[in-house]
Amino acid sequence: MVVKYYFNCIKKKENIFIANNPNFNFDQFPFNCNKDILIQECKKIIINEKKGAVEIPSFLRIFKAIKMGVVNEGIEKVMHPNSNKYYNE
Repeated sequence: MVVKYYFNCIKKKENIFIANNPNFNFDQFPFNCNKDILIQECKKIIINEKKGAVEIPSFLRIFKAIKMGVVNEGIEKVMHPNSNKYYNE
């Protein structure tokens, strides 16, 4: 379930890149992965000489992070930090 969610997010990000920069190189991680090999590729990626440094957080971890942000900062800061600013345009 979590992998499907992240894969859909990657595809949406890819569409944003295509709209803003049609020359973007998609032959790089994570854009060159399909949902079946995404986890295996995360385990193989080497960052700062550490193999498997890319981790996909669980929904529980994401929920706890958002909850901590709401308690510490408030819903406005967590969901949209500039929501209380108005612009004269």
